[in-house]
Amino acid sequence: MSELATAERENAEWQVLIGKAILFFGEIELISVKCLGHIPVDSIGKTAVRLEFGRRVELLLEILEGRENPSVALRGLIDGFKSAKELAKTRNLIAHNPVMLDIYVNETMDDHYVERSIRSARGGAEPFRLEALREFASDVENLASALWGHYMNVAQTSEGAFRLHGKLDA
Repeated sequence: MSELATAERENAEWQVLIGKAILFFGEIELISVKCLGHIPVDSIGKTAVRLEFGRRVELLLEILEGRENPSVALRGLIDGFKSAKELAKTRNLIAHNPVMLDIYVNETMDDHYVERSIRSARGGAEPFRLEALREFASDVENLASALWGHYMNVAQTSEGAFRLHGKLDA
């Protein structure tokens, strides 16, 4: 495979994985909105929707962690949203910074090496490389799937965690 074909394949993989991670994180955001629309006794859903993700999750965790004897599914939501809060840091990195080319040149050997990575425009963070993106996209997909499962399990119980709004729309 030529150098150009390899570079194009790698670029395409970056694009697919970033898209996958962002789309699945969107599902996590949707689940947080749905939980805040159904879980609290008081209606706070309209206000909570306007909160940024981190604040929305903090509010949701405060509500969920205040429950006595949470079920396995409710505990799954709590643990899942704690994980999502951590994953949001990486989501923000990839959502707000471009993939950059790092070019290393060895003039003595007339050689070069090119590597793609994402770095914070604000500095301080280590370069985020393709292998880390593969793992991140997989983690976000798995977390979104797990949160949907916990959400549906809690929604179908009679533990009183969800207010009834007619039918639950997933």
